[in-house]
Amino acid sequence: AAAAAAAFPCPSSSADAKRVYELAVKFARAKMPGAKEKVDEKLCRKLARTSSAVIAPMAAVIGGIAGQEVLKAVSGKFTPIRQFYYFSAAKCLPDDDEQETLDRFKPSEEAQRRRHRYDDLVAVFGKDVQAKMSRLNIFLVGAGAIGCEMLKNFALMGVGAAAKGGGRA
Repeated sequence: AAAAAAAFPCPSSSADAKRVYELAVKFARAKMPGAKEKVDEKLCRKLARTSSAVIAPMAAVIGGIAGQEVLKAVSGKFTPIRQFYYFSAAKCLPDDDEQETLDRFKPSEEAQRRRHRYDDLVAVFGKDVQAKMSRLNIFLVGAGAIGCEMLKNFALMGVGAAAKGGGRA
């Protein structure tokens, strides 16, 4: 039971999403007893569906910002961000959360048997988006500092990696 409580919610599980919502309500009641605002169930479902995923390009952006701020602070050359930094990418997520739609986010039986490197992208954006990315044809001019980072992110997202259907990068 303790191991199950410590695990991330399954992206395609309605029961896990419901449990995340129940925990959020319980936490809100305990920490803010007189609060009038309700816990957003739709947002809790999205959190449950995406919490186990790590999106490499997103991590690269956040890591780049953090690294830049550390260098500013250490060197004293520029002023680091001194206020709260808020980053939201919730609008990137699909709006639909019904169970029949959640099947789009469920890994295939083959992917469940072996961990696939695009599982995190499928958990967040769905199989359809991942399939489209794998069939894309991309032409990138210049592989300098920014171009190399773009190529790395394209590779991590599987852009142009379709075995059939002909994507090329």
